[in-house]
Amino acid sequence: MSYPIVAYELTHNLGRLDSLPEDPMDRKYGEAEDYDALIYEPTQAEEVGAGLIENVEPYEVPEPVDWVGFLDRLHQTDYLYNDLRWPLISKRMLYVLRSVGEFPHKVISTRIYDYGFQNQGRYEVLEITAPPAGEFSEDYVGLQLLEHVDGIDYDQSEFRFRLNPNMPPYVINLILKEPVGGFPPIFRLDRTGEDLRLFVLPAAKEALEEAGIKGLRFTEYEGTRTQEASPAI
Repeated sequence: MSYPIVAYELTHNLGRLDSLPEDPMDRKYGEAEDYDALIYEPTQAEEVGAGLIENVEPYEVPEPVDWVGFLDRLHQTDYLYNDLRWPLISKRMLYVLRSVGEFPHKVISTRIYDYGFQNQGRYEVLEITAPPAGEFSEDYVGLQLLEHVDGIDYDQSEFRFRLNPNMPPYVINLILKEPVGGFPPIFRLDRTGEDLRLFVLPAAKEALEEAGIKGLRFTEYEGTRTQEASPAI
């Protein structure tokens, strides 16, 4: 059965990035062209964790959060791949998403220092005790979504359950279900192992493309629509 497209999964388009020069001394992050070379560089080991991804409570962290990357590559993408899987987006991308509609969120300021300056041309991660220095960019922010949407059609989707009943199931075939009032412009799903995935509305996809926002890949997802309750007579 075919349903209308109600949302798109948003992922990184690393294929559009220029290849980095190969460094035979460092293979920690695989082949250079397979990642965006943006590495979290904490000044304290406990400073940042995965809470920005997993929680809906406002994530308290010392700001700005420091990262290390190749500054001359940042202009190639508005959606930065990174080792903590944070949604790190340009301020331009945030502006476009906000223009489509409201969504509960928190913005976390960042500084991205130049990787080449830190490592004299090498790509290895700095020691945790060495604070970043040199040229940096403040054009990107961390985006924490403060609401996970109950937007799965459990009757039409297919699941594979885990051996541990306390763990959320894998979704084999995901069919979305619009909640009453519709989806927000950008959202995560609730109550399954899908909460690490970002989705955007078709209107948000169109706005991002029209604004020339770069480095995004969209995968369409079908869904069923919820009828709003008729007013009482």
